[in-house]
Amino acid sequence: NISNLNFNLLLDEIESGSSGSLANVIRKLRESELAAFKARMGGPTGELLASFIASLDLRVSEHNAEIEKTCSHHYQSFVDSTRELLDIQQNAEKLERDLQALNVELEVTVNKFSESCDKLAACKLTLDHVNQCIEAIQISLPILEQYSRIERSIADGRYYHALKNLEDLEHSQLDLIRPFAFSEIIIHRIPETRRGIKNASLGELTDFLEYIRKNSLALGAFAMREAAQSSGINTDALDDTLAISGYEETRKEVNKLIRLG
Repeated sequence: NISNLNFNLLLDEIESGSSGSLANVIRKLRESELAAFKARMGGPTGELLASFIASLDLRVSEHNAEIEKTCSHHYQSFVDSTRELLDIQQNAEKLERDLQALNVELEVTVNKFSESCDKLAACKLTLDHVNQCIEAIQISLPILEQYSRIERSIADGRYYHALKNLEDLEHSQLDLIRPFAFSEIIIHRIPETRRGIKNASLGELTDFLEYIRKNSLALGAFAMREAAQSSGINTDALDDTLAISGYEETRKEVNKLIRLG
């Protein structure tokens, strides 16, 4: 009976995709058509098949509409996604260019910073050298001044004073300048300076003794007159002797020797 046949169930069975579903539907359609023919309610005129095909077309139309709706929805999403990807690509390209420019700028900055560090290190090294030089000068200058005073004392004939300063320089000051190269010059000159002082002192002493030997009479008269004046004794009796011995010249020479001593 065609009225008892549910096309929707048959279509659902076909859509299920189970094995033999299509053959089963065709068999049911065929049996329903034969039953209607025997019941004299119809016959194999194709009316049932036409009705089923109409239902099938309607189901297909419904599915096509759903497919179109789904495709339209996803297509818009696809278009939006594609547009976003294009925007991301543009932003990524801009970001890449910005990163490259930043990298170049960073390299330039780092190179400048490295050069500045090198210059700063060189300046620090120079400053250290300057400080070392200042320290060396502060240590060396008093010692050089002392050595200069020794030479002036020798030139002025103050040999004892020169010898005392030379001993102080050798035993107390010399160790401070040993790290410096010029100290070797002073070290080698100290023995020569000491010998020069010794020879000059001996020469002056020899001259002094020779002078005393040659002027012993005048020196004796000078001593007697000075003693007499200190004691309040009349020195008239010594005038002739003093005049003969050259009192004034002897007095000047003795005062000179006293000043030098």
